Amino acid sequence: MSFPKPCSSLKKATLKRTLSLRQQLFRRLFRSGVSLFCLLGLGITLLLPMVASAQTPTNSSQSTVIKTFPLPSSNIEEENAGASASNDATIQEASSTTAGSTLNEDGEGLTPTYEYRLPFNRDASVGNRIRLEGVYSDASMYFSRPRNWDLTDVKVQIKLRHSPSLIPEKSNLVVRINDTSIGSVPLDRSAAEVAQFLFDIPANLIQDENFLNMEVEHNTSETCTNPNDPALWTEILPDSEFLFKFKTKNFMADFNQYPYPFFDDLSLDDTKLAYLRPKTYSEKWLTTAARYQASIGRLAEYRPLTARLVNSADDLDWNERLVVIGTPAEQSILTSLDLPFSLSANKLLDGDGNPLKEEVGILAQTADPDTGNPILVATGNSEEGVQLAIQFLVQSQEQTIGAGQALLVESLAETTSPDEHNWPGYLPQEKEFVLSALQDEHGNLFEDTTVRGTNAPPVRIDFRALPDSQFSRGSNLKLHYSHTSQINPRTSSIEVILDDVTIGSKPLSTKNHSNQTYQIDLPPHLMKPDSELRVQFTMNPQDSTVCGMAAQKQLWGTLHNDTSFQLSRYIVAQLPDLELFRVGYPFTAPQDLSKTAIALPDNPSQAEIETLLAFSGRLGKLSKAESIKLNVYKNSSIPGADRSKFHWVGIGLREQFPFSEAFNANGFRLFAQFRRQWNDSQIQSIQDNEGVIKAVLSPWSNEHILLALSAQTEAGLREVQDALDLEPLFLALNGDTTLIGRKVPNPSPYDRKDYNMRFLDESAKRQIVDAGVIQRSSLFLENHWWTLPIGIIIMALPLYSISQLYLNRLSDPE
Repeated sequence: MSFPKPCSSLKKATLKRTLSLRQQLFRRLFRSGVSLFCLLGLGITLLLPMVASAQTPTNSSQSTVIKTFPLPSSNIEEENAGASASNDATIQEASSTTAGSTLNEDGEGLTPTYEYRLPFNRDASVGNRIRLEGVYSDASMYFSRPRNWDLTDVKVQIKLRHSPSLIPEKSNLVVRINDTSIGSVPLDRSAAEVAQFLFDIPANLIQDENFLNMEVEHNTSETCTNPNDPALWTEILPDSEFLFKFKTKNFMADFNQYPYPFFDDLSLDDTKLAYLRPKTYSEKWLTTAARYQASIGRLAEYRPLTARLVNSADDLDWNERLVVIGTPAEQSILTSLDLPFSLSANKLLDGDGNPLKEEVGILAQTADPDTGNPILVATGNSEEGVQLAIQFLVQSQEQTIGAGQALLVESLAETTSPDEHNWPGYLPQEKEFVLSALQDEHGNLFEDTTVRGTNAPPVRIDFRALPDSQFSRGSNLKLHYSHTSQINPRTSSIEVILDDVTIGSKPLSTKNHSNQTYQIDLPPHLMKPDSELRVQFTMNPQDSTVCGMAAQKQLWGTLHNDTSFQLSRYIVAQLPDLELFRVGYPFTAPQDLSKTAIALPDNPSQAEIETLLAFSGRLGKLSKAESIKLNVYKNSSIPGADRSKFHWVGIGLREQFPFSEAFNANGFRLFAQFRRQWNDSQIQSIQDNEGVIKAVLSPWSNEHILLALSAQTEAGLREVQDALDLEPLFLALNGDTTLIGRKVPNPSPYDRKDYNMRFLDESAKRQIVDAGVIQRSSLFLENHWWTLPIGIIIMALPLYSISQLYLNRLSDPE
């Protein structure tokens, strides 16, 4: 009998155990897989509704959808890309170049590179040249970087000529950008030769606000140059320019950035607004549009600002911003814009699908899907709600709390009108004040100011008197200053200049050089609404043999901000006077424009409404307050009882002008069929395209005026708009009547010579006085001094007669 081998039995037993373990493992894996699959299915089932909910847009008034839109791009043809700026004031717009293109951040389309040329003469202070004199001298050019620019390349091209007497090895020009040197060149050109230098500016040095500093060192001697040598000069030519290459950046539709992108204080171009025409022009729409334009004017200040009407978003130009004001019934474009709220039956709905309250206003930002032009929407279910929405943007304090792409404005705090003589940026109302109460050129309160060198720049002080202030004798200035002791007292002095007229000077002393005072009388006739006070330190080194920068740095003078002023003045104004209108008076008194009203024809034309926008923007530039309360009326609804409470502005063509009284008064008059009259002369022209700006005393009040902005044709109204929009023209207004027309078909906005302006002064005037009896008497004697000796003689005659009678009676023996 045979027995099985032990190894064979062991293998079988091991195999059985292995199979059993594998089966258990497979069973466990199968159970785990089934459980995992069930959990995964359950999770997907739970997550799908949440994902769908997150992807579904909501119209709830509590939520805000933030979107980014590309800013508009220039459409200028490439053939204009390389054109250089001309020597005059003609300015080239941003132009597209052939530099490479890249995908934008969203990977959609191409982002082109643009070129922009900024000539130095864009700054009005440059004029025909920047002249640098003395051994050491410098000048600065300010420029900004628009918020939507992504700079790729920056250069500055400087053209200059200099004195042929300079020693090239010891004379040079150093150029700095934001205190960082970007290059230097020798001044080695021959007489009358124009030098041209191109400097690269690293893009990382460019900030929002920038200063290009040009410093020169002049030497005509190998040993020591006389700083008063007239041969020490260099002139920077006005056609020098900055060259920018950039790509545009997207903007975020969010009111925490307002007023950007509708106004950019860093922009190098004009601010251009386009108002979408509503179906009808109601007084509410006219008032809200005028107030909004005035608010943008306040932001723009000295920067160019234009506005026009358009029929649709397709009419927008490059870099133009669209403003949509009105209810859904008035503005049908609201149904086609990408906005974070719903519309039904021309009603705005809340998150529950119910119409919003009539008194609620809505503000929203979006952009044109084709061009990328920013669009501002101010709407509501009633005109009151629309006006409330615009008023939120107008009131400067409320703007700061805005956030998100859309806002619901439910209520606004009422603001009080400021005092009529509370004008920010002008002289305080107090009789005595110090320099620290005034603002410097940057809008900050004055601090101690130090200047250095033999050619130290003057300390400039805006000394703008209120337009209805008339000064008398007794006004004075008490300077408080300090200076270095390392000066030559025989040739060093401090000089005070008011509007280019020297009103006082005093030599500087080496003994007493700290905390000095100097009192000067202020001439009453020199203090005006646009006056500037300059304090000039003229400093020469004590040792004339010492040369170099060290000698310049040791020369310093400081004007302290406790310098005091004492003014004697009355509140007096002669009206009407368009020269006072240059600073806004009397329409900007008070500064919230609450005493100014505008009247339009019942069916205003596009030219008349654009004139309204131009005038409103100008009033905004000339005023500063927390709110704007300007009102606009149509001719048929002008309140009769309130006519005496306002300064009125009439806008319209002569045939439908709202106030016939403006042209029935004395002076220049317009009639039908292109007829015009002045004094006893009357003519009739074949075509009259001139604009008329005329001021007369108000027929309804002795303390108000009526301003007429009129013309015979719409072309004439465009001339009025130019006079209001363009600084060179507006600052030329004079007399009580200004006639304006163009000399060339396409006049330059920077050259007044392209326009023909004539000034007339024939209307009756009235003196508006706000003073007590004693002040009125003193003012009368100042203006009519000749009545004083006549009055003395008249009073002396009866006294003489009485004394003679008395003497005769005493001499009579009886």
